[in-house]
Amino acid sequence: MATAEIPMTERNLRHHLRVEATAPVTLSTSGGDTRTCELVNLSRQGLMIACDRETLEILIPRRQREALFAPLDPVCVSATFPINLSTEGAVPLCAACHIVYTRRLARDRFHVGLHFESLSVVDRMRLEQFIAEHKPG
Repeated sequence: MATAEIPMTERNLRHHLRVEATAPVTLSTSGGDTRTCELVNLSRQGLMIACDRETLEILIPRRQREALFAPLDPVCVSATFPINLSTEGAVPLCAACHIVYTRRLARDRFHVGLHFESLSVVDRMRLEQFIAEHKPG
């Protein structure tokens, strides 16, 4: 079976297609702190958000920042954000997530990758629909 070639500039080396998305994301920590960040993109497995340093320090406790994401002690947050679907309009998605990476973009701007740990069947179907409706090309 032949596969279509993708130009190097468009190749996505991740396992799941990421689609751009813009919306406020409310993140809640296990300690009860809540922060609003900015959604950057979504995939079937997670999302990427943008935030400032203060938010990042609240989301990731000092002991976990120093351990640099020890796999036996993941940073868990709950994320709630709206997505727009052609059939339902704006609907909220709620998910339990683990923070899997951080990337510093500027002095006070970070990207944070979150992996879905728990997503309801209905929210999973809505996510699949959103990705199908927004995939490039």
